[in-house]
Amino acid sequence: MSTTKLINNTSSKLSPFNRKSISSQRKIQQITDTALFEIRRNVRKFIFLAIVIIIFHTISTLLFNIQEQNGMYGENPTILSYVMTFMFPINILIVIIAISFGGSMLVVDFQGNTGNLLFPKISRDRILVGRFIAGMIMSFGLIILFYAVIGFVTLIKFSEIPNSLWTSLAWALLYMNMNLSFVVLFSSFLKKNSSVVILSMLFLLVFFDFVLLLLPFLTTIEPLFIPTYYGKIITGCFNAGDLRSVTVTIGTTSEMTSWSSPSSVGAVLGMLLFTIIFTTVANFLYKKRQDS
Repeated sequence: MSTTKLINNTSSKLSPFNRKSISSQRKIQQITDTALFEIRRNVRKFIFLAIVIIIFHTISTLLFNIQEQNGMYGENPTILSYVMTFMFPINILIVIIAISFGGSMLVVDFQGNTGNLLFPKISRDRILVGRFIAGMIMSFGLIILFYAVIGFVTLIKFSEIPNSLWTSLAWALLYMNMNLSFVVLFSSFLKKNSSVVILSMLFLLVFFDFVLLLLPFLTTIEPLFIPTYYGKIITGCFNAGDLRSVTVTIGTTSEMTSWSSPSSVGAVLGMLLFTIIFTTVANFLYKKRQDS
């Protein structure tokens, strides 16, 4: 019996369950291979950003010590004031990381015409899943590094780490994931990586924040429909006992309500919903773009 016939006979004897199992293993292997390839492709970005984070923390520690010696924090600075010294760039850092790993995630296939080589061999769903997992791993790694250094220097100075720091880390990872999915959405339909970078920064650092500044003059509704609003909970959780909104009377009839942070439930549901919407639309546009 020839080898070809033997293979055919063996395949025909496989039960539907076994065929399904082999198919599932192949899908998982393709997703894993895609993720590993994407990690290797972006490892230099990861190392560069990790070095930047460490340098930033080093400078921030030196500045805090200088300011403490000059009496800017009083005789006994609190542990939260020390932690907050490092936290001010976290939202901008998340946007930079999201753009670094999500900006070229899908647009690279069309900018470099590599999609024609990939799509016959692997489905676009698996490409997106594998690349997104890789982006999450590298992005989460940098955010965890950012918080780990803060925890380390705080432990050295105060012999303890506030629990709110790890709560903030959880919010930062959730917000990181939402920002990554937002950038990937742009990467699914724009033609160049530079366009993805510019538009992502424009929306995440300028447009959405401008709308947040304008909304208190127009409505008292909590801005849960603005993605960047959820980033406020990353530092807002350090002051969990404070009011989430402040209403100020303007003149005799008008009122202006300013929201400082979403609630915990609202933040979880909102960020998960936005992540699902962004990734679903990105996947649809990514597949439709190749078919057109």
